[in-house]
Parts: sequence; C-alpha cells; structure tokens
Amino acid sequence: MIQPKKAEFLKEFKKLLKTYNVSIGFKVSDSSDTYGLSDERMVITQSNDTWLTVDGWNLSYRDID
Repeated sequence: MIQPKKAEFLKEFKKLLKTYNVSIGFKVSDSSDTYGLSDERMVITQSNDTWLTVDGWNLSYRDID
C-alpha cells in the first residue's frame, strides 16, 4: 500500500506532467559508450522545447529558479 503523502505527490506530479505535456529524460554526451558516461544531465522537455536542464542525475526544487 502506498503511503498517503506519496500517493498524493504522485497524483499531483502526474497531473502536472499531463497538464503541461512534458516529459523528464536523461541524456549523456555523444562520446559516452559502454565503458563510461560523460556529461550526464536530466532534461525536462515539452515537444522539442527544453524547459530545464540539470547536471547530474538528481532534480531538486533548488534547481528551479
């Protein structure tokens, strides 16, 4: 069973993604391969328009101005 606060967060998060038609993806540089990744970043996009890019694999409210 999902905890109430977690369920509420996921419901609101899903609603935001759907309302603004955005997705969250992960990207690495073109030189990355099976031996290692470089330039890791998380990207929030709407169609082909990038709304936010964050270095690394984590996103926090502090990353949003």
